[in-house]
Amino acid sequence: MVAKQQSVENVWRQVRELFQGVAPQALAQESDRPVCVALVARGPGALRQMEEFFVPRYLRPRKAEETRRKLALFLVPVHPSEHQAFFDCDLAVCSEGATEEIGNDAPQRFVFRPENPQAVLKEILQQRGDLALPLAKNFLPFRRLVQRRWIQSVALENTLFAMLATIAEEVPAPLALLPATPAIGRRFAPGSPALASDSLQQLEGEARAAFLTANQMRLAFLIAASSDSTVGFQEQRGQVTAVVAAALGWRVLARGMEQKMPSGSRLLTRGLLAFLSTYTVGLALEQFHAWGRSLTREEKSEAYEQTYCLGRRMLDEVLERMAARARSAA
Repeated sequence: MVAKQQSVENVWRQVRELFQGVAPQALAQESDRPVCVALVARGPGALRQMEEFFVPRYLRPRKAEETRRKLALFLVPVHPSEHQAFFDCDLAVCSEGATEEIGNDAPQRFVFRPENPQAVLKEILQQRGDLALPLAKNFLPFRRLVQRRWIQSVALENTLFAMLATIAEEVPAPLALLPATPAIGRRFAPGSPALASDSLQQLEGEARAAFLTANQMRLAFLIAASSDSTVGFQEQRGQVTAVVAAALGWRVLARGMEQKMPSGSRLLTRGLLAFLSTYTVGLALEQFHAWGRSLTREEKSEAYEQTYCLGRRMLDEVLERMAARARSAA
């Protein structure tokens, strides 16, 4: 019991060290960045169709009105009196055929296709990733897409870290392989005391758990900020506590599995468990902010199954890339 208490305290201490200089309030400020999307069409029918996509009918009246204030509607040709308001927009979503009637000095343009409206969201995020957080906060169609991308990105990041740390137990790993992310912080930056030995051998036990947990907490802050919820350690203390408790539970599971497996299987086991734990935490956080409740038993089972399949596929891709690089270097 005492050892378990000390382990929890060590994880918390190292998580706090990881988050020195990483302020959750910065994410809240970024999500509050003013954003304006221009909707441009040839006729009122097409304009109304685009507006209904970005402001779904199921939104509460107050939320729908707030969202509409982030939109600026224009019919082409844009009247000279509307030019300034049009040029002040961050980007323009145009109906098919309307882009030809807009000048080249207009905001960045994207084409809305009614048969595949999700395509314009992906194109916008691909070219304007700097607006991902405010767009997700203010426009519901962006939210799920942005959050799922973050969840997958952080889960893959934790997977790579867990695999690198496992490799380093046998072979010193070059520091250049470390993923450069805000969650790593100065503790795991090159030249810091934790990496003075030029290997990841020190990043085991509580230190490895602390890194993975801190990354999951960063994900919790991102999802909260993009869900128009309050952000911060105190404001999200229930979520933070749940993340740490889940991390400790996954760590116990990993230890039990590793004791029954040959050492050669640790790489895959730790990588897959890091992906599973992070992705399912992300799904639970997404559900909580969307519906105000946790996952049911059936939803958890379905989430674990989907995450396992996705994790295996991504793990196979990672290993294939590593093998390809090894072959090219030989």
